[in-house]
Amino acid sequence: MVEIGGWEAGARRVGAAGALIAIAGLAAACGGDSGSGMGPSGTTKSVDVNLAVGASQVVQPDGQVLELHFPSASSDREYRVAVENVSTTIGTQSMRLVAGPTAGASGSVSPMLSLSRAGVGRGVANLDLGRLRRNDRAELRLRAHIRSMLERYRPEPARPGVGAGASASLVGVGSSVGDTLHINFPVAGQNLNITSCDSAAPDTITAVIKRVSNRAIFAADTANPDQFSSTDYDQLANEFDNYIFATDSAYFGAPADIDGNGHVIVLFTRRVNALTPANSSTFFGGFFLPTDLARTSSSSPDGSQSAGFCKHSNVAELLYLVAPDPNGAAGPTFTIAQARDNARVTSSHEFQHLLSAEDRVIKQSGTFGDLQDTWLDEGMSHIAEELVGLVIGQHGTRQNLAFADVTGSGGTALMDTTTQTTVFNVFHIENFARLAEYWLAPATTQALALKDPTGTASLKMRGFGYVFLRWLGDQYGPAGSGGAVPGSDEEALFRRIASGGPSLQTGVDDILGAISDVSGQSPTWAGLVGDFSIMADVDDIGVQIGRAEQTLPTWDMRDVFQGLHDNTTGSPPGNPFKVQPYPLLVTRSGFAADTSALDVQAATARYFEFSGTGSVPAFTLTLTDPSGAALAASAGAQVTVVRTR
Repeated sequence: MVEIGGWEAGARRVGAAGALIAIAGLAAACGGDSGSGMGPSGTTKSVDVNLAVGASQVVQPDGQVLELHFPSASSDREYRVAVENVSTTIGTQSMRLVAGPTAGASGSVSPMLSLSRAGVGRGVANLDLGRLRRNDRAELRLRAHIRSMLERYRPEPARPGVGAGASASLVGVGSSVGDTLHINFPVAGQNLNITSCDSAAPDTITAVIKRVSNRAIFAADTANPDQFSSTDYDQLANEFDNYIFATDSAYFGAPADIDGNGHVIVLFTRRVNALTPANSSTFFGGFFLPTDLARTSSSSPDGSQSAGFCKHSNVAELLYLVAPDPNGAAGPTFTIAQARDNARVTSSHEFQHLLSAEDRVIKQSGTFGDLQDTWLDEGMSHIAEELVGLVIGQHGTRQNLAFADVTGSGGTALMDTTTQTTVFNVFHIENFARLAEYWLAPATTQALALKDPTGTASLKMRGFGYVFLRWLGDQYGPAGSGGAVPGSDEEALFRRIASGGPSLQTGVDDILGAISDVSGQSPTWAGLVGDFSIMADVDDIGVQIGRAEQTLPTWDMRDVFQGLHDNTTGSPPGNPFKVQPYPLLVTRSGFAADTSALDVQAATARYFEFSGTGSVPAFTLTLTDPSGAALAASAGAQVTVVRTR
């Protein structure tokens, strides 16, 4: 048995294209019920699997030992299988999968080659294949500290026009170029602690307004080591108004405008630079603080007193971003171009956090306890990055975009270049790197995390959230071509997820509620996990898949990852694109007897490919708990199989 796709994978590579040999070992599959009998440890659910090429079956053990029976064949056979944990409860389900020829079966089978696409002529100049640049863990740690602060003080959200209770340092100042802003900055040091909400003297930043566009006020800390040029601000303002604001607002709702200035404040400050150690290989690109949506006084408009307030709130739609610092005076070095590109993608990401939070706690009169679950909130922000990148690159959803599409010439004339490669580097490549981290170890991913899983686990969680939501939009977003991003009208689905609906739902409940409200469909969570999981292994595999729900219409992921893999020569050893042409961890095997222990996190899967040429014997797969007994009915076990040859 060989696992392909993990850091420890022992795959043998053959040929220039890096084809992978599928050798005899473990396999898995599933099918429809054919009756039940007595198995090795209690009641057995016996299932016959008879599938045409491209067809699929899903089965759950239902509290029994599960036996899956595959027929013999006189020709080539290949099955792709996902053994899933469809529970909504965070945690790992342990299982055992036993594979082997059915008793009395005969046949002579040879391993089948599983070929990758040829990687000839796919080199792309200036493709950024470094490790992730932004410090995702730092962002999550800061968010955890903010949530802790909000839980402790339970401040009342600010409301537009509520009077003295909403006053803040930004109210009453001008909004013209050259005006000065005094902005509270409550983030304390590289440990990212948040100053207490009842702090009598919150730290402040003095900033000067550099540009005012239709949608944003761009301000710069007067202590910044370097400043953007007038041209830089013009370009940033153009992109924010026409692409970032327009796209994010269409997908996640309009700002509440709690400060009444009709703008989002985008602040470039060295204080964000200083949150990253000078020798770090990643950096903290910026953030939005939910505490800026809180009241600053305990006085309510009617003169009564409320318990919750936060003195350091700016009562404003405000984004904090890295400032240019070519010499590293405040932290790591940031050239003008690097700080500008960071502003493009980080604004797209953090603006989603702001919009979703405002919809819940301001526009729908919720509380800060109604903020979205971490895994889903981060996934939505990574979708925001993708969407802005698609619009700037003049692409749309459901176009099955290949590597050449997003790294060729063309795109919207912004910043320093019109090449698709620049857009891909700024808005997409980090999402693909996170997705690679997830697919390299899918079953260990804390997909439904409510707080920071820490380290690489944070990247994997984000990779899951990003691709799950892209798949969800492709499958359950309304069809059409007049949306904010060409290709569909999916923004209706994402707006509903961002808001949480009238019940302010979060997490899995929010996903199911949004699908029902927007599409009228009522899929189960198990059904969603099953289709989504197997999609990762069968989409664009060269076979017509019978269920459209098991495909990803926006991206040809196999082609994109092949292109990324082909360009990894000379890249750092830790590059996730280097491991193999397609990063998904798959146990590839023939028909020999084998046993595998499975530990599968909620909403994830372990993947198997069972294939061979020649006379294929009948074979059986048995799924149990680790001791060989039946899995509990509440275990969340499910098996999805697609025949691909």
